Amino acid sequence: MFTVIMDKDLKLIETMLWEKGGIFLEGLHMERLTKSADYFAFPCDMDLIKRQLRQYEDEIPAGERRKIRLLLSSSGNIEISVSGLAPEPQEPVRICFSEKTTDSNDTFLRHKTTSRRLYDSELELCRSRGFFETVFMNEKAQVTEGAVTNVIIEKNGEFYTPPIECGVLPGVYREYLLRSGVLPVPEKILSREDLEKADRIFICNSVIKLLEARLAG
Repeated sequence: MFTVIMDKDLKLIETMLWEKGGIFLEGLHMERLTKSADYFAFPCDMDLIKRQLRQYEDEIPAGERRKIRLLLSSSGNIEISVSGLAPEPQEPVRICFSEKTTDSNDTFLRHKTTSRRLYDSELELCRSRGFFETVFMNEKAQVTEGAVTNVIIEKNGEFYTPPIECGVLPGVYREYLLRSGVLPVPEKILSREDLEKADRIFICNSVIKLLEARLAG
């Protein structure tokens, strides 16, 4: 059993990329949704979800790319919306550190939900200052993640990403890299100095995929 103080309006979120006639990494998205639904005891009719996704997909013109957002409520209600994608940013994108810290023991950091007030406000603040993303650190001064992305660094030809235990969302694109070996990315606890001295920094999620980033000096 677990004890979580949960907002009655809490919903699970999956934000997905539609391209080339299908949802990119759909299987990993549905796997994560199922695990979070099990954890929070949300009804999750996967057959119904997939049927509804197919209905929305039929409305997307052939060859187009779209962002699909799926919400699952505590009652099992499903909401799906389809929107256009933001223009692709010029790399490297500019990122900065948030002045706010997170708690590595916070359950909600390990699940993608609508309980993300801190992340939304810090993302809005960083973008108002001309940055693409903001990066968080936890109470132990360990790098965790961005507001909407996971973080990867390259140092001496090796790639690393912070472990889930630091208070990190198991991002779908992050999981794809860990499982596929397309880009070998072992987990490693990272400090602010590790990012500052990295040869390269990347941020990723399943919509933007992998973007090279530059940390504000």
